[in-house]
Amino acid sequence: MSRSEIRDALAPVVEAKMRELQVPGVSLGVLVDGTQREVHTWGVTNVEVPRPVTDRTLFQIGSTGKVFTATAVMRLVERGAITLDTRVQDVLPDFGVCDPEVSRHVTVKHLLTHHAGWFGDHLPDTGQGDDALGRLVASMATGCPQVAPLGHTWSYNNNAFCVAGRIVEVLEKRPYETAVADGILRPLGMARTHLLPEDLLTHDLAVGHTHWTGEPTVFRPYYLNRGAGATGAAYVSCPDDLLTFAQFHLGTGPVEQAGVLTTVSRHAMQQPLAPAGFFADEVGTAWLLERFGGVSLVKHGGSLHGQMSAFVLLPEHGFAITVLTNSERGHELNDAVVAAAVTRLLGLHFEEAEFLDPRSAPRDDYVGRYQTPHGDVIVSVHEEGVLLEFELAAYLRGVPVAEAAVPDPTVYRLLPGEAAFPTCVDRRRRFAQVDFVRDPQGRVSWLRFRGQLAPRRQPS
Repeated sequence: MSRSEIRDALAPVVEAKMRELQVPGVSLGVLVDGTQREVHTWGVTNVEVPRPVTDRTLFQIGSTGKVFTATAVMRLVERGAITLDTRVQDVLPDFGVCDPEVSRHVTVKHLLTHHAGWFGDHLPDTGQGDDALGRLVASMATGCPQVAPLGHTWSYNNNAFCVAGRIVEVLEKRPYETAVADGILRPLGMARTHLLPEDLLTHDLAVGHTHWTGEPTVFRPYYLNRGAGATGAAYVSCPDDLLTFAQFHLGTGPVEQAGVLTTVSRHAMQQPLAPAGFFADEVGTAWLLERFGGVSLVKHGGSLHGQMSAFVLLPEHGFAITVLTNSERGHELNDAVVAAAVTRLLGLHFEEAEFLDPRSAPRDDYVGRYQTPHGDVIVSVHEEGVLLEFELAAYLRGVPVAEAAVPDPTVYRLLPGEAAFPTCVDRRRRFAQVDFVRDPQGRVSWLRFRGQLAPRRQPS
């Protein structure tokens, strides 16, 4: 497949979505047949200082970095230092969250599959020193209350990956960033992937953009939280490096022999370990796993400070795609481009969702208030599905950012879910945003909004 054929297939989707969503810049990487690598770019890095996005422009990739943390953990598993069933306190004796029983019994597998059950967004700024990650993990003793029972259900958990990164630090006897650079980035030749802000000053860098005022506005401050680096919060990269990482995990190209992980361990990371809520069918070792028409998708994505990343592998086809955008609306563009690539380049098709009749759905089960750390989500009835109203104060590093644009009530349509219980999906998008989770007694006890559990408030 020629370079021009790839661009001609995807450029109309990219350019239409950039106009519709006001996305300033896009960098797209495609891997075909395991070895052919193509990078295409559009737009500018910064609406205030509009330099063109090039194939050397670096973007924040957010939670796509979690796959690097999981790869670093699997290096320890491969060496016999730990197993996925190792208890965290066997490696970190002083580790604790608010629930002492959970602290004693949580395992590495719970961390990497988002099944730890505690509040997962306690990410204070603990500085830029080598002790940043250790200090953040220590603060979890009072900052991470339990939201659901250990191992009960998926709840997206950034703090769990902080703990996984701390395990890497302790067993590797060096800072997390050094362990990743020495064990993964350098052997694979990923010279344009960085985790420390001082490494970025000499590079072409995209900045994130928000849309609070209706127009793309530069997201400030540009910020890498070193303590949360193992969550992906400090990863900056480009499509060419990410395609190298994709080739490594697919087992194609020269990086297959880099000695980072064996083929057995790479394949093990792509095997299902637990359900993944509505994020995917299942979760492997950090990877999100789906199947469409008998074809496996192995994927992750990220969202950070007005930048969005998508990273998708199709192992049976030796195919990978990564899309990096510098806009908080970039996830919609990313999803559309990935779907177009799978359809136009591979001839595969995503199935359209079939919605439930809201009049027949068990609405009384789930209407009510659900508590998040920043306010309540109110669920009520609507003729098209359910109505979600947000009483939230969104915060960035302690500063309110949503004063000018409180989220409007959003109608979500209903999708059949496990045990005929609905998941909800925004009418404008094909991916799910909300589902409802039952406790061991079968009661609806949580709303899962964008991956994280919000407990249901009991009537007073």
